[in-house]
Amino acid sequence: DQLIKQRMSAKYQDWRAAVLARDSNQCQWPGCKETEKLQVHHIFPYSTHKHLKTDIHNGITLCTKHHLQVNQREIQFSRFFVAILKKKKDHDSIS
Repeated sequence: DQLIKQRMSAKYQDWRAAVLARDSNQCQWPGCKETEKLQVHHIFPYSTHKHLKTDIHNGITLCTKHHLQVNQREIQFSRFFVAILKKKKDHDSIS
């Protein structure tokens, strides 16, 4: 399957590791502290934004529970996730 091959690529794995590291290996959903069963979610879907496939700014760490809530509804949640990452970036630049 093509999707499996893409997700096994070194570039994709590097992207995934970078997003997890940036997010301190914790779900970024507000109030969630989950550090296990994590998935890296594309904020803007890969199917329509192929050029952002491995852009760290297009990834966010979610636990399985929260990933299931947003899966297939990426556009509805894109601004929400961009705001979370912007707040995180602003906070990190102060620290």
